[in-house]
Amino acid sequence: RDRRGVVVDLPSLVERLDAIGGSGAIEGPHGTGKSTLLFHLSESVSAQSRPVVRTRLRSRRDVLDVLRSIRCTPRGGLVCIDSWELLGTAARTLVRCMARSLGIGLLVTSHGPTALPTLVSCRGSLPLLEALVGQLPDHGEWFGTTIVPADLKAAIVDGGGDVRKAFDL
Repeated sequence: RDRRGVVVDLPSLVERLDAIGGSGAIEGPHGTGKSTLLFHLSESVSAQSRPVVRTRLRSRRDVLDVLRSIRCTPRGGLVCIDSWELLGTAARTLVRCMARSLGIGLLVTSHGPTALPTLVSCRGSLPLLEALVGQLPDHGEWFGTTIVPADLKAAIVDGGGDVRKAFDL
């Protein structure tokens, strides 16, 4: 779902990714759905019989795993990297250059701007939180307490726009 709470049109985003050269970034603050969107987009690309490799970075030391992923991905494939900002500047440059030279697309998540085109900018919002809560079983209650709109508004404000934090509040 986007910040309005509307279901994202994945095929259109995959078309847009192809239109911007096959590589792009999903940017936004913590808890705004970047990793979830990356997963669903990678599934959409994979459903088109295009090779997809997913990597989640935990630290800068993971750069070797990323380079191996790119090296093992067939030309025309897509390498999805969650937490792109964990790579240092030099490693990000190396990864971009290697992928480009081998004809591999990159789709990354990042908390800030990257040297890749922005595919999607994610933001938390009250409409997004309302839509997600509305999908939950017994969504009108939270441990026996009725959820009112003011509860959701307070949760998104107190969470600083971080939808994941809002669920914890």
